[in-house]
Amino acid sequence: MTPAISLAIQELNEVLAESNAWMQAINDQEQPPVWAFPVARMVERIDAKAQAVEELLRREQVLA
Repeated sequence: MTPAISLAIQELNEVLAESNAWMQAINDQEQPPVWAFPVARMVERIDAKAQAVEELLRREQVLA
C-alpha cells in the first residue's frame, strides 16, 4: 500500500471514529432525535465499507 493510500485510510478512520463518538453522544441523550438511528446506521455502513476497502488494499499489497 502506498504511503498516500495509507494516509488516506488513516484519515478516513479518524473521521469515522469522530462520527461514531458524535453519534454515541447523540444517542445517549434522554430523548435522541428521530434521525439519530438512521444516521447511526449510515455511519456503521460507511465504516464497514471503509474496512472492506482497507482489507482489499492490504491483500493487494501482500500479493504484490
